[in-house]
Amino acid sequence: MSNLRKSIRFLLWTTALLVLFPVSCSVVFKSLELRMKQEVGAEIPLGFPILVITPVATPVEGEQRYDAHIVYQANIDDFLESHRESSYLVPAGEDEALNQLLRRRKGAPAPWRARESFQVESRSVGSQSLRVETSVNDDRVIRGWYVATENGIVPTHHQAYFGPGLLAGASVITVVLWAIASMLYGTTRIIRWWLRRRRSVE
Repeated sequence: MSNLRKSIRFLLWTTALLVLFPVSCSVVFKSLELRMKQEVGAEIPLGFPILVITPVATPVEGEQRYDAHIVYQANIDDFLESHRESSYLVPAGEDEALNQLLRRRKGAPAPWRARESFQVESRSVGSQSLRVETSVNDDRVIRGWYVATENGIVPTHHQAYFGPGLLAGASVITVVLWAIASMLYGTTRIIRWWLRRRRSVE
């Protein structure tokens, strides 16, 4: 019976480790990721991502009428110069179709990588709040939050980090936290054992 209890306890601990460690690592990763989100000052970063919508030159009935492009601030003027009919606003009802278009171009993301995508977080007449995300060489994650109008954008936040590095850092921090928790648990058990022994002696 004692061996059975030990086996059950071992299985429970192993299961907890396999389930909780990835969850803990994900929580740490998200916490570190949030710390990378910075407010945009007066000068827009050159790597700030901007969603630009262009009409399809010769649309086919029943197919996509618009095209989506994620353009960096450094290249936005040249892009707009060569695409005169561009818009910063996402046409109503086209969010999912345009996101699928961006994802097909970029392919499946690595675990640490942002998808090539956007999200319209709120809409009002002539204005949209957007979050745009992309990545460079599957390694560097870049996100931008801004308010878009027909005539331009007002950036609010920017985020950029090296995905594999942040994932490695989150893993190390998680291991350290688990080691500290294990030591505290072990210390607690030793103290409880010592107190029980002391009472039995008395």
